[in-house]
Amino acid sequence: MQNLVTILPAYKKIVMYTAIGVIGFVIFLILLSTIMDVLGSTLNKDLLISTRMTVLNLIGNFLLLVVCVELMDTLYAYAIKQQIHVEIVILVALTAVARELIVFNYETVSAEVLMGVGAAILSLSISFFLIRRCRMKPEGEAI
Repeated sequence: MQNLVTILPAYKKIVMYTAIGVIGFVIFLILLSTIMDVLGSTLNKDLLISTRMTVLNLIGNFLLLVVCVELMDTLYAYAIKQQIHVEIVILVALTAVARELIVFNYETVSAEVLMGVGAAILSLSISFFLIRRCRMKPEGEAI
């Protein structure tokens, strides 16, 4: 049992740094894909990004990059400090849901799905507001 207690922290660090490396590689691939999309769009369309779907795909890729970078930052902070910053996790989730809302094809998505996404955004926003409000209050003061 004592051996497990000494091995577990090292195993957690290996897993965390491996996850950070994998997310870093995913970020590189998304960035490479975005650069190729921009170059392909500008070279094929006389330096214009003309279609709505092309613009939405680019915005979606940039927001996906933001989500991945923030997720990597959260994992790094956990690996170093052994703390999870709930505020950042909620912001990452809010960015991910907002990204999905931006790139939705509204012609094929049902109203129930849109209401679900709206409810997710509302609940994440309220959670973020409450966490920020609690963080700003001095200790001992009621909310």
